[in-house]
Amino acid sequence: MVYHSPEYRVMTNSPTYDKQLAQVRTFSGLGGEQPLPGSTLASDRFARASYYVSRLNQPATQIEAIAAMFSVMRNAAQPFRVPDPGKPEASQTLWQVVMDLTHRRYVFESTTRPNIVWVNFDELDFSTTSPQAKLNLVDDLTLENGIAGNVSRHFKQGETLTLLTMAMLKHAH
Repeated sequence: MVYHSPEYRVMTNSPTYDKQLAQVRTFSGLGGEQPLPGSTLASDRFARASYYVSRLNQPATQIEAIAAMFSVMRNAAQPFRVPDPGKPEASQTLWQVVMDLTHRRYVFESTTRPNIVWVNFDELDFSTTSPQAKLNLVDDLTLENGIAGNVSRHFKQGETLTLLTMAMLKHAH
């Protein structure tokens, strides 16, 4: 099922979206009476994100809009920790992104790196004749001498990406 409407602005891993929408209506400030939950369960994180997104002020600038979305996502993120062996389905939030469709800007934040970086798509060459380029977000976001801010010009020509096919997987065994 596809949900398409400006009112659908939040998503977490589970349960299914129809169940998330029904459950979120039970919380105070979202149509119900129950207090806003604070656990790391995906359904509780969905409720918190829904609550805070519904209370954001209209941003005056692009930076305010991006900052507002990151503040909500950080509040709903799964804490960085060693996963619970009793809950193998639980995972930690490793990165968060905000995509500004109006200004064609992709903003990336890694849980394990201190720097926020962004790519302005208008500064990249997406023509069919342009070489493939890549940005190493693991090595290039180090604490010392790491890149930060607009990284559009930091892409380097890379090897052609080869997608796995079923035939390749069959021959690997």
